[in-house]
Amino acid sequence: MSSLAPGSYSNETITVNLETCTTSPILPGGSHTYYVGFILDYTDLVVEDSEANAFYWPGQQVTFTRLVNLTATGQPASYTYSYPDLTINVRVLNDGGAQANWSYLGYYLSSDTDITTSDVYLGNDYVSALAAGSYSDETISVNVAAHPGTWYVGFIIDFSFRVTEDNENDNRWYFTPSITIPLALPNAPILDSPADGATNVSINPRLTWINGGGGAADYYTVEVRDESYDLVSGNASNEWKDIGPLTPNMSYTWRVNATNSSGSSPWSDMWTFTTAPDADVDKIEDVLPQVFALHPNYPNPFNSETTIPFDLEKSEFVELKILDIQGKEITSLISEFKESGSYQYIWNAKDIPSGIYLYRLQTDNHVETRKLILQK
Repeated sequence: MSSLAPGSYSNETITVNLETCTTSPILPGGSHTYYVGFILDYTDLVVEDSEANAFYWPGQQVTFTRLVNLTATGQPASYTYSYPDLTINVRVLNDGGAQANWSYLGYYLSSDTDITTSDVYLGNDYVSALAAGSYSDETISVNVAAHPGTWYVGFIIDFSFRVTEDNENDNRWYFTPSITIPLALPNAPILDSPADGATNVSINPRLTWINGGGGAADYYTVEVRDESYDLVSGNASNEWKDIGPLTPNMSYTWRVNATNSSGSSPWSDMWTFTTAPDADVDKIEDVLPQVFALHPNYPNPFNSETTIPFDLEKSEFVELKILDIQGKEITSLISEFKESGSYQYIWNAKDIPSGIYLYRLQTDNHVETRKLILQK
C-alpha cells in the first residue's frame, strides 16, 4: 500500500487460487489444513527496513481438498486381440476440478489382479496436461506371441498434480477380464542330414533336422517316400528319427513339419537321397563285447578290399566313415542304428585312388579313428 498518515488506516484484500500456488505446493491426496498468515513491514522516513520493523500475525486455519481425480472410463478398458497383436484402448478422464500436469499409463499382463515383478510389462505412454473435465483416448498395440497363457490385461494410471511428485496416492489400477494367448505356431524345420542329393546312404539312416524357431514343437511329422511314392515314416518327439530298413540302391524324398497345441508348421523343403547297394557288414554271433572298440583293419596295406572289425557294447546309432588324411569325408560306410555286438565291415575301395586314409567309428558317446593304406 502507499504512504499511510498517522492515525489513518487502509483495508487490504487479496484473492489467491491455491491450486496454482507454487511457493507452498499442495500435497497429493485428500484434504489438508494450513494457517493463513500475513506479515506487516514498513519504512519510517529515511530509516531502512529492518527486522525490527516487521510484525507477523499467524491468522486462522483454512482447510481445502485437492480436486484432481483421474479415472479410466468405460471400465474395464476395451481391448481387441487378433493373434499375435493385442490392442488396448483406454480413455483417461480428469473428472476433478483442477488440471493434472501429466499422466503415465503402464500396461501389463498379470496372472491375477495384482501386479508383481513376475508379470509381463507391455509398455507405457504419457498424457500431457489434462485440464479438469477433459479426457484423452490412449491406445497401445503389442505383439504378445512370446507370452502364451491366460492373463489379466492390466494398466496403471499415475499422474502428477502441479509441482508435487507423484506418489502412491496418485495411482489407479484397472484390469480387464482374462485373455488367453495361444502358443505360437512353430516355423518350418530346417533339414540337416543326410544332405540333399546324398548317395550311398545306409538302408537304416538317421534323419536329422533343426528347429526352425517360432513356438515350441510338441512333435514332428517325418514324411519319407520312395520312387513309387509309398510312405515309409512317421512321427518323432526329437529332432531326429531312425528309419529303415529301406530298399538298397533306391531314391527317396523326405520332409518334416512341426506341431504344437496351436497347429502345424508348413512343411520343410523336400530333400532327396539314395541308399547304398547291399552293405557288406556281418555281425559275429554269440559275441557280447564289454566295451566300444574299433580294431585294426586287415589286410593293411591292402589292394581294393579290406575288413574293418568293431565292437558295440550297447545298441546305438553308428557311423563308420572313410576320411582323407586332412579329415575330409571320402565316403560313408555305415550310418544307422545297430544292436550291441561285434561286427566286421568289408570295404571294397575299387573306385578310390591309392593313398593313406583314415577310418572313423562314431556313436553318440564314443569316437575312434585309425589309419589304413590303400596300394594298387
